Amino acid sequence: MPKPFGWRLDWGYILESMNKIPGESPKPETRNPTQTPNPNDQSRRIGVSSFGFHSDFWFRVSGFILASIVCLPAISSAGIFLPLQGYYRTGRYMPVRVDPSTTRLAADGILPTIIESRSDSIVPVLVVGSPGSLDADLPLRSLADDERLVAFGGDTRSLSQSLFPQEKIVAIAVNPSDPFPGPAAAWEALDAIILDSQTMARLDDAHRSVFLAAGTILAVAGDGVPDRRWPWKRRNSLWVLQYQPVGPVSEVLDRGVFSPTYAWAPGSSAALRRQIFVAGALLGIAVVGIAMWRSKAAVGAIVFLAVIASGATIWWRDHLGIVDQAGGDIIVVSDSLLQRDSWLYERGRGGGVRRIDWSGSTHPVLASIAQLQSTQMCIVFNATGNPAFEYHAVPGERVSFVRRDVRPGIPGPVIFSNASPMRELARDIYLTTGWRIAGEQTAAEGRWDTVVIEEITPTSGR
Repeated sequence: MPKPFGWRLDWGYILESMNKIPGESPKPETRNPTQTPNPNDQSRRIGVSSFGFHSDFWFRVSGFILASIVCLPAISSAGIFLPLQGYYRTGRYMPVRVDPSTTRLAADGILPTIIESRSDSIVPVLVVGSPGSLDADLPLRSLADDERLVAFGGDTRSLSQSLFPQEKIVAIAVNPSDPFPGPAAAWEALDAIILDSQTMARLDDAHRSVFLAAGTILAVAGDGVPDRRWPWKRRNSLWVLQYQPVGPVSEVLDRGVFSPTYAWAPGSSAALRRQIFVAGALLGIAVVGIAMWRSKAAVGAIVFLAVIASGATIWWRDHLGIVDQAGGDIIVVSDSLLQRDSWLYERGRGGGVRRIDWSGSTHPVLASIAQLQSTQMCIVFNATGNPAFEYHAVPGERVSFVRRDVRPGIPGPVIFSNASPMRELARDIYLTTGWRIAGEQTAAEGRWDTVVIEEITPTSGR
């Protein structure tokens, strides 16, 4: 139900207007372009200057007193702004700017987002369906197949058509001093980013990795190559960094990603089994030692030791966690970039709330809408400004998460083996025409061996 229309009081703006010297020209307000409210956003702020009280101090005071008495309700979109003007792509995050008063974002078609941070923040909101709006005053727009969402800085807007000559450009201006605030993944709905060399230099390797993992084109206007670390290529008047990800890109619901878990029988790790063996051996030695003690207190000591051991076992079982974990990596080797997809699978051992901190380009992948609802999966933007996934673990039910990283590099040596369960995922989801499995790499304890995929070339094909 639409919330009543009202005004939002901005006390900082009121006090600022009271401190102005009569007759002084007001300073122009500077606004970060990423903070520009949506044109449909009806939020307004009321300050003394809004009523023209600059010329007389007493009018300012009376205006302040009046504002202290009258406080109208805020509209539903107050404190929520859409830097991408409400445009989105299903299966990807979109950035939403919230003020400290916003604690939750929820609507049909998005993953609920809980905001624990009490500061002005950009939060990533994952679109999982076709939402119409965040509320009545903030409509959302799905990008059409022939539309390209392009962020530009400075005077680079006119160059966007050279990247997409046949498509309609939806241009978004960004602030060159801080073009993409908040988690980089929040901006992955962008199809391209065009900046000058100085602004592009502000994007570190982690930001570039996230954008390339989403298939976003990075472009720089200028004559000189932006840097030597990344494989920039010249296209007309732009230096372009582009990568087409292999494997799932925007899938939030896909049963096929669970193929590595079909033969998975969760059990204790080798390290945990060693700990159990050592604990049992020590307990046995202690019991034998007490039994050899020629005293009437020996029986009581053995009973006491048994009680302590039972209590320790119960405590240990309670602290094993509510889920079993497994997973592995898939590495995709191209001519100049290395894509690493790190998969994590969790199987509920008991009921309870599970929270997983994440960074970079990370997405949950579930089997169905029903599972999405039963697990109550949501995003939590915690008090430190970092995102996490939170869900209700269901005994016997599996969920998955994938983190994608794209950087310059070369793979390590591979072995020819068919042992890794990740091979099933590679065959089902990743392998398309022109790609093949090159081999496997030994992974760390607790992880399945890594599967390496390479592009078939005249020298590597078979």
